[in-house]
Amino acid sequence: MKKCPYCAENIKDEAILCKHCGKELNQDKQIDKMAIWAFILGIASPFLASMTIGVVTGFVAFILGIASLKVINKENSGGKGIAVTAIILGAIYGLAYPIIMVLIQQGY
Repeated sequence: MKKCPYCAENIKDEAILCKHCGKELNQDKQIDKMAIWAFILGIASPFLASMTIGVVTGFVAFILGIASLKVINKENSGGKGIAVTAIILGAIYGLAYPIIMVLIQQGY
């Protein structure tokens, strides 16, 4: 048994809500490490965009972001916003950027 930090009543150790006051108890969620790496690659992609490696890192950020989002949803862990941001950055720099560059080179 533990005490609720809000009302000081005894509650079960596994409780996520206090049955006495109804407050949600803090449960720190571990941020998914794959989401962090996907975010880092997504952030690095624009700086490497003039080289082929920028497109590769963007594409990898996109794939890792999707994979980490699946893990986050399955395990109810933290980092959903980081994973979504990595997917967006990866889509821009890994998928859209090469298409835009080809269109520019073709004169469109």
